[in-house]
Amino acid sequence: MKDTLKRLFGSVLALVVLFSTSYLSVVTVYADTNSYYIDSQNGSDNNTGKSADNAWKTFTNVNAATFLPGDKILLKRGNVFSGTLYPKGSGTAANPIIIGAYGTGSLPVINGNGARFNPLTNNRVDAAAYLANVSHLFIENLEVTNEIPDTLSHGVPYDFSSTDDRSGIHVDATAAGTYTGITIRNCVVHHVSSDGNDVDHARMAGINVWARSWNASFTNVLIENTRFIPPAVLPSTSTLKNTRARQRGLLSKTTTYTTSAVTVS
Repeated sequence: MKDTLKRLFGSVLALVVLFSTSYLSVVTVYADTNSYYIDSQNGSDNNTGKSADNAWKTFTNVNAATFLPGDKILLKRGNVFSGTLYPKGSGTAANPIIIGAYGTGSLPVINGNGARFNPLTNNRVDAAAYLANVSHLFIENLEVTNEIPDTLSHGVPYDFSSTDDRSGIHVDATAAGTYTGITIRNCVVHHVSSDGNDVDHARMAGINVWARSWNASFTNVLIENTRFIPPAVLPSTSTLKNTRARQRGLLSKTTTYTTSAVTVS
């Protein structure tokens, strides 16, 4: 039996089905304190990021920072962001870290451009939004996709024979411990590419709550008012490769999933 089945304390939840609840585009207004703004059209990574008029442009500064309880990372509506959002730091129950949207218009889009776990390089960042070893963090009001580009940036066609993990949103644990208080709400997930390999390291999911580390687990994970637009995972199959998770029909809080640590409402 593969090692992945021996990780008794890991939590796996791969969600790739259509959520039936009508999606509501919610405009959230935040106070400026501890808020960081990202504007892919008019921002600059040389800005402070502390106001909409001095927004960052890419995820470079966000991914290099460790955020504190109560901090907010806000993506401008109507913008498309390329690459992986990978913030560090945990909030508290009273003051979670919030990743959300600001402005008006359509949801901000994060395009992971086929981000994947590659066993040859051991790069574990395999999602458009990657959250590792964090607690008390909310991610809301985002659209997420992680489709393989036809040609990589260096001009070489993509190698579909590779065996990779890939998700839209991945809540991961790479260090031992219990991580809690993760909420994903008011999001849209679609077009997460699958390599279609029925082997180890070929796990594909729209949302993946999975602890890679031994002796790591999750509690109090909530996924609500989030929908998956078919095809959520490409190609769409009834059984995800090597995850022991299936398309389970309509997402609801009464559905039984592979871990009781995750609630879907």
